[in-house]
Amino acid sequence: MAFNKLSLQDKLLTKTERVGECLVWTGQKCPKGYGRIRIGGKLRRAHIVHYELHHGPVPTGKVLLHSCDTPACIHLGHLSPGTQLENVRDMFAKGRANKARGEKASKAKLTAEQVLEIRRRYEPGKYGRGSRVLAKEFGVSSASILAVVKGESWAHI
Repeated sequence: MAFNKLSLQDKLLTKTERVGECLVWTGQKCPKGYGRIRIGGKLRRAHIVHYELHHGPVPTGKVLLHSCDTPACIHLGHLSPGTQLENVRDMFAKGRANKARGEKASKAKLTAEQVLEIRRRYEPGKYGRGSRVLAKEFGVSSASILAVVKGESWAHI
């Protein structure tokens, strides 16, 4: 049977190989090692497609966590929705993160003290306490302020 006539589930499974407990994607991968599959003319991450095929869309504001720490794995038992903060904390707990963090990171623009101050003062929608005002005061972008507040950066504090 031609590849384009297979069901989506079959397409996913024909491009995988069992490695230990994992179901590893053997098709195209992105630079970070996640499997990619073309659906409707768009490249999508294979583990997300497989998860959504069985569980529906990943909840808004969530990412898929790999309990096996194998980006190319699409095994449903290894995938669960969680926050980016949970993902980062898991990375640090398992020793998979860059050790140069916080002020020791070569491109750090903030200190640990400033991060705590930003988190204490941030109040969205309140005049003088939003991300734009804090960004200007601390010499970083609004996106950097939001990443600090959400725990996407400086998660170890």
